[in-house]
Amino acid sequence: MTSTSLWYILYEISIFVAVLPIGLRVLPAPAISTALLLCTWLTLKLLASSAIPMIMTFLGLNSFIGYIIIAAIALMLGVFLYAKLGCSHLNAQFTWTSGHLTSSVVLLAFVAFAVGVGLSRVGPFSETDSLVNFSYVLEWAKNSSSPYFMAYHYSSFWEVAYIPIIALGGTDALLWWPAAQAMALLAASVYVLALYLTNSRWLSWGVLAASITLPAFWFGVSGIGTLKNDMIYNAGLILLVVSLISFRLPEHRLWSAVLAIGGLSFLAVKYSGPVLGFGIMTAWISLGFLSAGVPEAANRTRFAILTGGTALLVAGHYYIKNIMFYGNPLYPYPLHIGAFQLPGVEALPKTSLLSRANDLALWTEFFKSPIYGLALPASFLLGIGCSLYLVMLGVKRKEIFNDALIGASCVLSVLIYAASTFSDWLGPSLVSVRYATGAFILSLIAIVITARSIGRITTLLAVSMLAWCAVVFVQSSIQISFRYTPSETVLKYSVYAVVVAGIAFVIANMQPRFRPATLLALVPIIILAGNQFTEINRDRYWIPSWKPIVAYVSKLRSGERIFLVSASDKLMPIYAGIGEEQNLAPAKYPAVGPSFRNTVISGRLPDLIDRLKSGESFTAIAVMTWQEADGNFMGRVVRDVAPFGYTTSGTSKYAVLLQNSSAKRLSRDISDTERASQ
Repeated sequence: MTSTSLWYILYEISIFVAVLPIGLRVLPAPAISTALLLCTWLTLKLLASSAIPMIMTFLGLNSFIGYIIIAAIALMLGVFLYAKLGCSHLNAQFTWTSGHLTSSVVLLAFVAFAVGVGLSRVGPFSETDSLVNFSYVLEWAKNSSSPYFMAYHYSSFWEVAYIPIIALGGTDALLWWPAAQAMALLAASVYVLALYLTNSRWLSWGVLAASITLPAFWFGVSGIGTLKNDMIYNAGLILLVVSLISFRLPEHRLWSAVLAIGGLSFLAVKYSGPVLGFGIMTAWISLGFLSAGVPEAANRTRFAILTGGTALLVAGHYYIKNIMFYGNPLYPYPLHIGAFQLPGVEALPKTSLLSRANDLALWTEFFKSPIYGLALPASFLLGIGCSLYLVMLGVKRKEIFNDALIGASCVLSVLIYAASTFSDWLGPSLVSVRYATGAFILSLIAIVITARSIGRITTLLAVSMLAWCAVVFVQSSIQISFRYTPSETVLKYSVYAVVVAGIAFVIANMQPRFRPATLLALVPIIILAGNQFTEINRDRYWIPSWKPIVAYVSKLRSGERIFLVSASDKLMPIYAGIGEEQNLAPAKYPAVGPSFRNTVISGRLPDLIDRLKSGESFTAIAVMTWQEADGNFMGRVVRDVAPFGYTTSGTSKYAVLLQNSSAKRLSRDISDTERASQ
């Protein structure tokens, strides 16, 4: 752990402190739970964690001193608001729901699983999209580009939250922390939603256990250990549904507005998000019209305009930018609206589930996943059927509109997922399901609601299905987590998981009014532990053929200059600038070093030669590719830079590293490191 890590911890605590009094003020009184507090607190905190660096980047103010000033202001603001809003008295006067021993035991088991599996996943980014995205984050942190400069003009509202880690943290051992918070927000919002609709702790725990244990949240191309927005996107979906369901109670209106703004902002990180948010809001307004006529529909419309407009300012301005410059919010993809076609330059491939609905091979993959078995497809399809039933029942009876909203939200989510690009990317691990985890959670809730409306036997069957899903998912997650992990490392995971689960058990049974302060005190403990386990896992998660370059960089003193050569035959076009077509440069993260201090320049081989001819010098030159490189091209790089004093220090089928012969040699030759890693 570096000393700068402590500054980042101080910054995080300051943001938590700043939003705590706001969260306590908007919480629906009189009865609240720890899950309700976490849901509200994390929503506000994650909004602030993205909005602050986004503004700092647009203003070009990213720096160590800048974020220290922000931390000081946030800390003072939190203390002032806590006193000004009377939060101490408010916290004491809340009728906190008391802890139950049985629920606490379930919480203990769940936390033990989450911590044990989660710790096995923290480590350096090695997933392709995460590596590409982080290259942009590195440029934003240096104030050398705008958050609008993002691959395919995507919204970068989630990715900018990683900038303070670079500016303050000074170590990549903290990169798991934003995703962990998104995971906690998703878990809290799922529990709150299930509790709202079932009024049963046990059913709520069952829904949580069957959804949050999904391997997609922990492994593969999304979740903990990646820089992906899938988790915060699905958390936004659940938050939006929670806010709309709680709107019916007048004392919940302010709280509902906060959650709706958070939900819509988090949904906006994907192109499908605004469409899904608009569809759910429209369904909610329509159900209000059916239940209470025009006045209720008008009331809901005002709420939708207010929260939607605020979310547009917070996270939706990326789409406004695309409209202003290109006339299409989803640029570079062409958008068809009736007879009109909005401009675009990147044709959408025919890779949606809907376009391949009659493909038997695709359905075979869906039902024969070795990771999910039949548990996910069976429960998902049943949940979709139950959702359709709830929608039809709600429209017919003109009541039970909360249930109908769950059904409508699930159906809309599934339809948008099935029509989305790359949704047919399944394979053994059902890769694209990560886009639809929010829909899957809603489908589980729909199953429980439908079963309870029929009788006790069906409720028991629904609980059995939840248990089946949980057992299958937990088993798969543990197998993936510990399959190639040394036994001594597994023991460390287990010991820490038991300790944290014990702390969670104590918090669940302590005096409720002390819970906010206790949860805040846990933040530095959790961050420091994750920092330590990242170092333990570091070698496990680097792409094997890149390890020679990583090993070389890790031994350099900070501030060295490294040139990354783009393999000319491995480039793919992206659209990342206003009117500019760029090329996907190699991932800068491995070369920039674990402390983000090296200067990394990327470009084609001719660009490198021109720089060398002009007298520029680099500590090292590297070629890193996403797949097996063309041996002729790598040989050409070696041959062309040799006259400038660069010799090969390490090679692999994916990479070649050349060191400046005039630079001080490392005590250990890099080729020895490569052979040891293999």
